[in-house]
Formats: sequence, C-alpha cells, structure tokens
Amino acid sequence: MKRLVIIGLLISGGALQAQHLDASFLPKEGKMSVSLSGYGGFASDGIGNAFVGDLLFDDVLDADRIDDQIGRLEGSTVLGGDYRSELHASLSLKASPWSLRLNFGDVGHLSARFGEDLFGLVFKGNKSFAGSTAELSESSFQWMRYQKLGFGAAWHDVATAIAMDLSFINGQQMVSADLDRGELYTSEIGDTLRADVNARLGATDSTGGTFAAHNGGGFGVDMFFSRRFAAFQSDWEIQVQVRDLGWVQWHPGGEVWNIDTIIEFTGIEVNDLSQFGKNNTYGADLSDSVSAATSGWKGRGTQESYLPGWAQFSVRQRVDKGVEMGMGVVWRWATQAKTYAWLESAYRFNEHWVAGAELGYGGFGKVQVGLGAEYTANALSASVRIMNAQALIIPTSSGGLGASIGVRYRFGK
Repeated sequence: MKRLVIIGLLISGGALQAQHLDASFLPKEGKMSVSLSGYGGFASDGIGNAFVGDLLFDDVLDADRIDDQIGRLEGSTVLGGDYRSELHASLSLKASPWSLRLNFGDVGHLSARFGEDLFGLVFKGNKSFAGSTAELSESSFQWMRYQKLGFGAAWHDVATAIAMDLSFINGQQMVSADLDRGELYTSEIGDTLRADVNARLGATDSTGGTFAAHNGGGFGVDMFFSRRFAAFQSDWEIQVQVRDLGWVQWHPGGEVWNIDTIIEFTGIEVNDLSQFGKNNTYGADLSDSVSAATSGWKGRGTQESYLPGWAQFSVRQRVDKGVEMGMGVVWRWATQAKTYAWLESAYRFNEHWVAGAELGYGGFGKVQVGLGAEYTANALSASVRIMNAQALIIPTSSGGLGASIGVRYRFGK
C-alpha cells in the first residue's frame, strides 16, 4: 500500500523536477518555432536514495536502515522537487523583430521540511520517545499542481531577445500543512500522551486528482531576457528568466484546519472497560468530547497561494570548438528550496554538438552533479540533461534524481 501511495504521488505530478531551468524557450531571431519539453526530479539535503529505494520497493523497512537514516539527519531536513511539461509556439510577424507567443504547461511542485524527531515518530512510532518529548515544530508540507495557458510577445535582434508571457492559471490541486509549534510528550509506560500543537492545514476538493480539475484560478507572468556579447577574447551569452510569478485563489469547497491547542490523553482504566458493556455512555461521552474539541478547528473558506516561482541568472561562453564555461544562480519563492548556484563546463565538438557537466550546491539538496548534451541545427534543436548523478554513486548519503529533455523545431523564413 505504501508503495502505491508514493508512486501515485509521483505519477500525479509527472516526475518531480530539476534544480534550475533550461533555456530552451528563450525567443530566437528570425523564424517561427514550436517547442516541447519535460523535466523533473527530486532532491534532499538529508534523505539518501538508499532509504528512498527501500521505502518504495521493499515490503518492510529494515530497522537498521531507519536507524542509519535517522543518524544522518542534521537539524531541519528539506525534501522536494518540481515537474514541468510545456508546449510553446512562436509566430514571427513579417518584416518585424516582434513575434507572438503561445504556451501551455502542466506544473507540479512538492516540498517538505521536517526534523529528526518527526522523521523518527513517523517511521518508529512514539515508543522511542517514552519519558521524553518529541520536538516537531517548524515542519511543513506543500503539494501543488496547476496548468498554465499563456499568451505573450517577444522582440529580438541578432544579439538580444526579450519576451514576456501572461498566463491564466488553472489550480488543480493543493495540499499544505504548516506546524509552527508541535510537541508530543509520551510517559515512561506509554499511558499518557500530551500534544501541544499550533498548525494550519488546507486541502482543495477531492477532485484534484483529476487532470485539469478546476479548483481555483489565478494569473502568472513569465519574463525572459538574453544578450550575447564579446569579452575576454570570447563570445558570451547572458540569460535571465523569471518564471511563475503569480498566485492562485482556491475555491471555497476545500477544507481548512486551524489548530492551536493542548491535547492530553490518559489511558483507559480497567474499571472503565468493565463498565463499558453495562453502560455505554462512556463511549458516547468520549465521542462527544472528541467531536466538540475538533469541530472548532475545521472550516471552509477561500485560500490563496503564491506560485512556487523561479528567478534565474546565468552566463555561458560560446565557442566554435573546444571548452565552454558557464555559471548561474537561482532564487525561489513560495517553496522550501534554498538558493541554488552552479558552475558548468562543456566541450563543443562542432557547431551542432556540445556535451558537459555541472557542479551545483543548494536547492533541495547539497552538492549536486549534472550531465548534459545539446544538438543544434538550422531547424531542429534538442537537449537532454541528467541531475543528481552523484546520488547514484553514493546513494546512502546523497538523495535525488532528475532528468530533462527539450525539442525545438523552427520553420519558415
């Protein structure tokens, strides 16, 4: 069952995403074009691929594997990723540097932050906290999926390209949880539990699992800039992208929970059990007390969410043949991802083929290694990239995996 739940989450979002954006949709001069891409992956700064593999594919998680993973957690741990599949079309206006743009995209985002105690509570239960308090504060979870339908315009000359798209956002699904304060005390013999909780939970209508279900709406903006220039006896290209700058207002059909309370439970005495069959008011009283305590937490109302967006700056060397160098940095908002920066080096074999590697740090992970290749011709361009290659080599201490692929066809004069 656990395998179906986790794989279902991955499939519902496609494949979860990379740490930085590809540049395959920046406008190109002089021709009409159609582009199709998909890229995704996940990463974590504390959860290793070995543990993820056992969780997905083993019937029972080995206790030693759980203890080993807990021992590798350091403070607050982040896990997350994104998925994108997009179709872009660009139509150049005759005898003009301007072109019109149309795009459609399906986007999924997952991010979570949790501490060692919460991880241990989930996978080992509260028995290991007997006589102590599990600290669960500052934990969060977010899953969002939405579709984009955008229209825009671009201007370009030989050296510069600028574009902006305005998109309608269809909010398909959102699940979020923020645990600002959380403590769970378990007595020595386990007969008493005491929880001190301040949390907010929200979820859209259950139809969110259906592709393009309309559970909310909003707007988003994408902006692009590219400039080629000469420096240090070489040609360079600067690219700036701002993606998914926007928000969604979710329909009030979902549920919202606001919890700020202290709950204490003491085990049922033997005398209570002996009286349960003779007088059923005990069970009714217990049910009523639980219902009364929780009814004030649950409500319905309009929720709003910022889109998990990107702001990326990159610079890359361009040569006819030989070694190319580059670097970049990504800032993100409405997500648990940290700033991601990378260095890249590639070898250009000729005007068509280039292959290289990148070394980055941040995002949802720590040190990350990527591999990629590009093919460029007059009409057809294609790229492929693999992220988090280091996690395949050292899966115990490194977590993450991702890939991207993009194809562009340009036609006409």
